[in-house]
Amino acid sequence: MKVYFAIIFTIISFYNLNAQAAGKRSEAIKLMKDGELAKSIVVADAAVKEDEADAENWFVRGLVRLESNNAAGALEDFVKAESLKMSSVDLLLKKGIALNNLGKHKEAIEELKKAEKLDAKNYEVPFNKVLAFEELEDDKNKLLELNKTIALKPDFVEALTMRADLSYKNENFKLCIADCDKIIELNPNSADAYFFRGVAKGATKSNTEAIADFTKTLELNPKHDEALSYRGLAKYVSGNKKGACADWEKAIKLENPKAEEYYNTYCVSQD
Repeated sequence: MKVYFAIIFTIISFYNLNAQAAGKRSEAIKLMKDGELAKSIVVADAAVKEDEADAENWFVRGLVRLESNNAAGALEDFVKAESLKMSSVDLLLKKGIALNNLGKHKEAIEELKKAEKLDAKNYEVPFNKVLAFEELEDDKNKLLELNKTIALKPDFVEALTMRADLSYKNENFKLCIADCDKIIELNPNSADAYFFRGVAKGATKSNTEAIADFTKTLELNPKHDEALSYRGLAKYVSGNKKGACADWEKAIKLENPKAEEYYNTYCVSQD
């Protein structure tokens, strides 16, 4: 009979321990979401001390550490959670993000590939591969992962903006303009979208439309020196030398080196 009661007591204690740790995990996540990171880490630490055998406790502390810009500490916690047989898309994703933040981009990509095998529909996975390939200066794979990300989340403005920029650099002006049109539809106040569309329009000789987009860019961001420089170029090509030189003068004040080159070439050296 004593053995029976001892077993019952052990079981009850185990469930109480789990419940207390789970409560601390929930509190830590709430504090983290509320921006109270210092308090959140204290509570997350307490959850780990409550039950070091529970992988969820390590994972939650890793999330808090990652949010607190402690990528090294977060990675340690994620590795510990993994050693306790935790396996999930979220764990692999966050591990990949921590590795990216630590500059270990190739390792991050490998973790994100594992996450993708578990869930091919999570748009955050290919997007974080985008960030890794960007740091590795691998535009080919960056574009492939951007395409995956946007296919999964067509309204992801950040990914659309990155693809528009990359498409312009690759001289795929049609895709650049299409992405910018979509961004502007989703966010009419995106100065970047008007700027990239203006540059692509200028590259396709649509100078009037390019000038309109650069003007809109400057309405949204008056200190956009590149928009001033490019608008000056579009005006010059359109025969408006006075307007071009005025734009380049403003861009020079914003320390745009290309504008200074244009000004010296077309406004000073020529009559």
